[in-house]
Amino acid sequence: MSRTLTELKADNLSFATPESIGMEVGDLNETTRKALLALTEYLKAFIAGNKCPRCGSEIGGIFGSFMWGIANGEGMCANCKYPMRAIHRIKEVGTINNLILAYHPSVLEDK
Repeated sequence: MSRTLTELKADNLSFATPESIGMEVGDLNETTRKALLALTEYLKAFIAGNKCPRCGSEIGGIFGSFMWGIANGEGMCANCKYPMRAIHRIKEVGTINNLILAYHPSVLEDK
């Protein structure tokens, strides 16, 4: 079930959040509050969940369909080539490795 970008944009998919990537948010001091705000803003470029929004394949784990691309940290669904990222560099947070997230359709453009 491969879907077009226009169809995906019409779906109003949920944005990723710190909670959707497994982060538990407790008491925050000023430094961690700033980092959490930066992370929350950064995650708005990605969808919540671990399935490819275009074809529905699992994108993480041993049998996931993530395939590395040419650019460092970037990749795609091995089944349908939907763009994803697995290495994230966030100034206030640092580098997060091996967190595979599919881009939210709202940040993509048709070719």
